[in-house]
Amino acid sequence: MTQIDLSPLEILRSLGIDGTPTVTPVQSGFDMAMWKVEYEDQTYALRVFRPGEHEECEHERVVMVAARAAGLPVPEVRAAGIWQDHPVLLITWLAGRMVADELRARPWQVWRLGISFGRMQAAIHAVPAPDLLCQQPDAWIAWKCEREQTLQDRLRHLLLDEAALLHLDYHLQNVLTDGKQITGIVDWTNAHAGDHGPMSHALCLSCASIH
Repeated sequence: MTQIDLSPLEILRSLGIDGTPTVTPVQSGFDMAMWKVEYEDQTYALRVFRPGEHEECEHERVVMVAARAAGLPVPEVRAAGIWQDHPVLLITWLAGRMVADELRARPWQVWRLGISFGRMQAAIHAVPAPDLLCQQPDAWIAWKCEREQTLQDRLRHLLLDEAALLHLDYHLQNVLTDGKQITGIVDWTNAHAGDHGPMSHALCLSCASIH
C-alpha cells in the first residue's frame, strides 16, 4: 500500500476534520500509511491500515487506550473510522524524536537513556493486558516461536496466571525522547498479552541490536 493511492484530506473529512489541515507524509511500514496532520493548533498522526484490516485496527486502538489509561506516554486516540474499507486512526502526535536518532547525535547519552528505556519497558509490563488480548494469552508464543514446538511447550508451562501487556516491537525507533526522558511509545501493532519474562526481554535486545 502506498500513500499515493490514498487521499488524506478525504479520509480526514470522513473523521469530521473539515477546513484545510496541513498533511505531511511520514515514512511507515509497508502495511501502513501515515501522515502528520496539523489542524487548529493541534498536531496528529493519521494512520491508515490496509483494506479489511478492521481487527488489526481495533487491536491497536484498544491497546493504546489501555496503555494510556495506565499512565504510559502513548498517543491518545482522537477518532477512528473506515474510509473505502481502509480502517483509520487519528491519534495525537507525541513530542520528541526517536531514541535511535538522539543517540546518533549524542552518543554520550546512552547510559542515561538506556536506563530510562529499560524502566519504561518495565512500566509497560506492569500494565495488565486489556481483555481483548487476554482472550488469547499465549498467542505471542506461537507468533514468535513458529516451528519451535518444544520451545512453545516449555514457554506455555512457564506462563504466569496474570497476563501482562507486551509491546513486542519495543526498540529504539518506536520510543521517543526529548533528550532527558522517554516522551512516547508508538507502534502498538504487535502488542500481545503474555509473560513479561526472559523471552520478551530477549526480543527487545534483538530488536535493539538490529536497529
